[in-house]
Amino acid sequence: MQRAELDKLFDQYLAETISAADLQRLCETLEKPEHAAAWEAFIEQLCNRENLHGLTNADDVESALAAIKQQMAELDGAAVLAPVADSGHTTPRILFLRRWGWAAAASILLLLAAGIYYWPRGPFKQPAAIVQKTADVAPGANRAILTLADGSRVTLDSTSNQVIRQGGTAVRQQGDSLQYEAKEKEALIAYNTLATPRGSQFRVTLSDGTKVWLNAASSLQFPVAFTGAERIVKLSGEAYFEIAGNPQQPFKVVVNGMEVQVLGTRFNISAYQDETPVKTTLLQGAVKLVSAASQVLLQPGEQGLLPSPLAAFRVRTVNPEDAVAWKNGYFAFDNAGIQEVMQQIARWYDVEVVFTDNSIKRNFGGTVSRYNDVTAVLKRLEMTGVIHFKKEGRKIIVMP
Repeated sequence: MQRAELDKLFDQYLAETISAADLQRLCETLEKPEHAAAWEAFIEQLCNRENLHGLTNADDVESALAAIKQQMAELDGAAVLAPVADSGHTTPRILFLRRWGWAAAASILLLLAAGIYYWPRGPFKQPAAIVQKTADVAPGANRAILTLADGSRVTLDSTSNQVIRQGGTAVRQQGDSLQYEAKEKEALIAYNTLATPRGSQFRVTLSDGTKVWLNAASSLQFPVAFTGAERIVKLSGEAYFEIAGNPQQPFKVVVNGMEVQVLGTRFNISAYQDETPVKTTLLQGAVKLVSAASQVLLQPGEQGLLPSPLAAFRVRTVNPEDAVAWKNGYFAFDNAGIQEVMQQIARWYDVEVVFTDNSIKRNFGGTVSRYNDVTAVLKRLEMTGVIHFKKEGRKIIVMP
């Protein structure tokens, strides 16, 4: 096969227009040493496409390739992938070591292009397709419930545009966002609560200009106007904050037995009741985390973890963009256990998740769009070959 024809097949694969016959031809080229350079370039292209997966550095790429190598070895009984030593060249290169079926070769493409790679903790299993033809479950939407100071509730969705007045504060809804505009002299000391049900998200601009994005199954309680010496809000669930700077009026987020103290900064807090620890991830600026037992100052790129209100904080270095992936429209997993993965899916798609075996231990890395229907996301996970699903209406059954 000529290089031009091979490149055309690569392009068809990326565009998801490749036929079964051409996919088989493409995979058969893995056997041919003369195509090793083309395969290397193709793998590098996949690994540089952030919208396909979360592999961002050489170590991550090597880990993913090592996982594929182990899985293929277990599938075929011998190693089928290996790095080729090349003077002055450290990039892993595809090397065919043993003849094997084209379906197994195709799984390499599917694994990488799916954006999900498996951190191996058990034997490789062939993927099983989701065969149910029941109606699919659509992704979450921009919806919320706003509870006003007098207890009345307003249902919000992305199709609405309205103005709600509370004393000297006007609350303007434009599609998927709220904006509070307060006249300080007329402002009431009153609190509102914005809540997103499962399968929903919403954003709000508070009266001081602070912007908050609420993830699914979350709520934020806040004053209609900040009139005191501090700006204090209460969070349940997960939210991303962009704080409007004001040194004379510090901003605090109260959540699950801790405070996040800030001036002007960008950070994410994940504090769901059914998940531990509470995670605070700093993207920009500086924040102080305070609990009954300890306190710590975070720098950008650090994540503070609080296992319980009486525990001490732990700090680790992370890719902060992974923490706000949900706000940007995708799931991002970094060696995440299957239980954590399915909790995120359950909240966003508002589905019930049932495990046939509570001892299932599978860890995943990569990214998947949150705008897909749930079946598409489950198929991406199944492409790893280590987990399988059965969908019954709004129930997802997880099987090893």
